[in-house]
Amino acid sequence: MRIDLMKPDHKRYCERRDELNRFAGDLDAPFARPCANCNMPCPCCGSPTCTCACGPSCAHAPAELSCDPGGHPIEPAIVPLVYAVATLRSVVPCWSCEGHKKKTGGLLRPPQVWFHAQSLAHVAVIDEFIQDLSVKSKLTHHWRVRSITMGNRLDSTFALEPDLHDWDDVSLLRLRRDADIIAEELTKGVRDLIDRFRTELDTALAL
Repeated sequence: MRIDLMKPDHKRYCERRDELNRFAGDLDAPFARPCANCNMPCPCCGSPTCTCACGPSCAHAPAELSCDPGGHPIEPAIVPLVYAVATLRSVVPCWSCEGHKKKTGGLLRPPQVWFHAQSLAHVAVIDEFIQDLSVKSKLTHHWRVRSITMGNRLDSTFALEPDLHDWDDVSLLRLRRDADIIAEELTKGVRDLIDRFRTELDTALAL
């Protein structure tokens, strides 16, 4: 069968632009720590809200990024990616894994981060960023954003994970390196894509 593209819709474009504007506003908010549970005094000024020392290398990050800091802190190798997702603020990381090997040496579970999202526009920006990294050959493996079911089936939850269906020989070390590259470039890459998409929407709305 033939499937037509969706026709331009002024109302839908306005809604998408508003969602991207909120995404950009949250991303640039200087007042909120990415670790939502953190109230550690800043080593510079002593403030429990200052963000000047915030970063994935903070010794408190594995615990403060977790909803169960005492029992289940974030695993060390995935902290940078969980932190990077948390800096987006409009999406909320809710589960992660640094990746593990089987006792026989093969891959048991790849590195991944799950997150909640209130807008599909936000998810589309993150997925486009991941695809751009693949096109630029910055990642060893292809990664994706996949919709998953977690808790309430009406909630929107997604997994940021490698797509390993066509790979027979998978290196956990290379997957973790991919995760670090995504973490390093995520904030700037998402910000740049928000600007690009808003420009495209403004152009479409002006027609």
